[in-house]
Amino acid sequence: MTVSHIHARLVAGFLALLVSMATVGGCGDAVGLDYGGGQSDQTVDVGGRTREFIAYVPQGLTPGQPAPLLLVFHGVPMEAENMVLLTWFNAHAERTGTVVAYMQADGDGWVSVGAPPGAEPTGELGYVAAVIDRIDADVDIDRSRVYAAGFSNGGLFTQRLACQFADRIAGIGVVGATIILPVVQGCAPSRHIPVIAFQGDRDPSFPWGEIGASTIAALGGEQSAQFWADLNDCGLAHDVTTLPDLVDDATTVERWSWPGCPADGQVVFHHIVGGGHTWPGSPLNLGAELGAKSRDIDASRIMLDFLLQQRLGSGA
Repeated sequence: MTVSHIHARLVAGFLALLVSMATVGGCGDAVGLDYGGGQSDQTVDVGGRTREFIAYVPQGLTPGQPAPLLLVFHGVPMEAENMVLLTWFNAHAERTGTVVAYMQADGDGWVSVGAPPGAEPTGELGYVAAVIDRIDADVDIDRSRVYAAGFSNGGLFTQRLACQFADRIAGIGVVGATIILPVVQGCAPSRHIPVIAFQGDRDPSFPWGEIGASTIAALGGEQSAQFWADLNDCGLAHDVTTLPDLVDDATTVERWSWPGCPADGQVVFHHIVGGGHTWPGSPLNLGAELGAKSRDIDASRIMLDFLLQQRLGSGA
């Protein structure tokens, strides 16, 4: 499945979301981050260009006590502000004392997802590094606890980060995206990379059990999960746990885990049986065309709780 095909399928479903959220975003002008400052629009210089992001700094952080940082990458044709309400990570940031940065692509999505690791034509990796540095300059960040999370096109890019920024990203979370072949073929992280993922088997944008026929193609859901398990030396054997079916929403959830994973390379995969191209547990509905949304789990809570257990250097 090509990246352009994925984009075309997403546009119709996201238009309603964009309209309903047009006034949602950061608050105030781009100023320095403050402890307990809440949500704000921010900018950073990247090679002479001004790039934007939305930051959320929870209450209760103390100067001199470094906080974890979560970088959140939007889908297409979404923007950073749309991920604020789609994920509700701000609430979980307050619960856990995590700083959140909602990243903003420069143009139509994270276009460098189609380039193999080692080829980076758009400057997105420099943008990621600059945002981390910018936030750390204003608010103490624990550099061993920087994480990345993404949805759809942002999920593709998040996996690219895992391949190339394993020395800076302690773990990743992916929703509504598998992994594309150019990244698979060149992925050689410097360390094991913990991964937690959520994928529906009726996702119209990422087929569950097949590989697309084009030059930019994506693995299926099960194949993507095993790719990360293989990369982390977890082996083939995995446990499958069916989670409680709490809501009659046409979905159930299987949690896959690999007992053979090393401590610094845990892989957890959530197979959303009957699920579409959605964010499980989100208060927003992205449209019937994108399929069923599971309300049996809160992907944001589960993801962040998993990621916060990961730390650069653990198990090394």
